[in-house]
Amino acid sequence: MKGSEGPLRCCVFTSNLGSAGEDESRDVFRGWLEDPKRVGREGGVDVMCLHLQEIGGKSFDKGFNDMLAKDTADLMDGAGWYSGLMAHQLDDQDFTAVGAVVIISKRALPRVQIYDAIQERHVPLLDQSGTPLLPRSSAHFVPRKFLDAGVSRKGWVHYNLRIDSHEWTFVAIHLYHDDDNWVTYNSEDCRGPSAKRRSNALKESVGTVDEKLKKIWK
Repeated sequence: MKGSEGPLRCCVFTSNLGSAGEDESRDVFRGWLEDPKRVGREGGVDVMCLHLQEIGGKSFDKGFNDMLAKDTADLMDGAGWYSGLMAHQLDDQDFTAVGAVVIISKRALPRVQIYDAIQERHVPLLDQSGTPLLPRSSAHFVPRKFLDAGVSRKGWVHYNLRIDSHEWTFVAIHLYHDDDNWVTYNSEDCRGPSAKRRSNALKESVGTVDEKLKKIWK
């Protein structure tokens, strides 16, 4: 991303944590974090985004979520700002199994703004005194469950960053899956029983985000 003050480098990592919350999964996830950690500590990235699925696992493991927040907050040396939607809203009916974390370098802070869904405008990450903005998860990282999700946590989270004069919208979506992917793979059309539901869910999420973007760009 090029600006008048020189280029900024952005990196996005994504992972499906699977049966997160079990001790084995914690070890696997910490191993996966080695790549983002290496990139962050090499000092070549100004904006790091992590999109994660199955936050807390099926048993809503708060201990895992606390570990997740702690480990991801330490990814970038000299980070100026850290925020994200993790599993702090376990009782929120809109909480999904999707997590998003954004880490901004100190040098990039004056050039980055995040959209605030409550104020309906982009807000700077630094106030007039140079103090980093206090993160507001539900305002900056907007979660939504699919309309037909029922008791499941399938849904998405989206957020919008303005970097210099450019706007970037990030959407992490957790779609429905079939009970047995091998059955789907061996079926005649490889679509599976959840194909229609996935298609509808994708249209719902993209359509909703598109409407919100029209409001942002009005």
